[in-house]
Amino acid sequence: TGGEPLLRADLDYFNGHFSPGCVLAHALGPTECLTVCWALIPHGTQITESKLPIGYPLEDKDVLVLDESGRELEDGAVGELAVKSRYLSPGYWRDPERTKAAFLPDPTGSDARIYLTGDLGMRGRDGCLFHVGREDFQVKIRGFRIDVSEIEIALRAIEGVGDAVVVGRSDSLGGQRLVAYFVPSTKPSITVTKLRQPLVPVLPDYMIPSAFVSMDSMPKTPNGKTDRLRLPAPNRNRPDMDNEFMPPGTAMETEMAATWAEVLDLDRVGIHDNFFELGGDSLLATRIIARMAGRFKVEVPIKTLLEAPTVAQMAEILSIELARTIGDEDLARILNEIETLSDAEIRNRFMPKVARS
Repeated sequence: TGGEPLLRADLDYFNGHFSPGCVLAHALGPTECLTVCWALIPHGTQITESKLPIGYPLEDKDVLVLDESGRELEDGAVGELAVKSRYLSPGYWRDPERTKAAFLPDPTGSDARIYLTGDLGMRGRDGCLFHVGREDFQVKIRGFRIDVSEIEIALRAIEGVGDAVVVGRSDSLGGQRLVAYFVPSTKPSITVTKLRQPLVPVLPDYMIPSAFVSMDSMPKTPNGKTDRLRLPAPNRNRPDMDNEFMPPGTAMETEMAATWAEVLDLDRVGIHDNFFELGGDSLLATRIIARMAGRFKVEVPIKTLLEAPTVAQMAEILSIELARTIGDEDLARILNEIETLSDAEIRNRFMPKVARS
């Protein structure tokens, strides 16, 4: 096999569907230099890593792991995989600039050349190579450089997900946000709530996607790989969640819900929708707190949103804070407004669905 890195789940399929005695050959073979290394994995092999090794270099081809300066890295360090050999493509047809950037002379002066693959990998102590991901699939989120393949592995392990791809897209602040595209394996499709919950224990918060897009199938390139450039931008629709949409019922809730929708770039936000399930993070939380402070003239710490991540909960907290600062006339008006509500309206507006059930 080649073309796409194999995962531990693929080895499980191999062990389950092929006969004993079969051997899985997992190869790395860029078009520019053909197969350069492979791992021969006997039937029944069990591994603990998330990805299968790509093995050892073939004869007459050496695989290097280089840093950004072109220096070889020690075992265990992640860098760009490069192939050193006399047997490489002459270059790219009528594209001297691209050829010059990817094909380098051997600094030792031999007649071999070095091809920079654009793949990231590492070498174990025994010389076995592992493919980590594509360099152009690396995304920088809130100062952290991450490999989206790790998130894809975690998503594919969730029951109800048939396939998953994660890409980085520009956000309204000029940074990057993670968008996960998934093909559901069940009907109705798995909700965003059930997608996020299994990710929280296994991934740091900056690696949890901000948006999830359900797909009937992934777009493919002519050679069968996932065409990430053809993945659609997420729309502004409120995502499918476990809780039903509950519209705001007071002036404060209405204004807060509109603010949340604007900051999160969504068409609407319900008063019991969890801020983080909607794609919120610590940076967006800061914007929410700043806008509420400017509008309602109440200072609340950012941790308040972490502890009360819905419009209804935040509105209740702000009401209490405002009650401490407003005059008797305003307080009487608010109390009169509350007195006009029925018990059912109070439960719907101020109590989360989970608590009511």
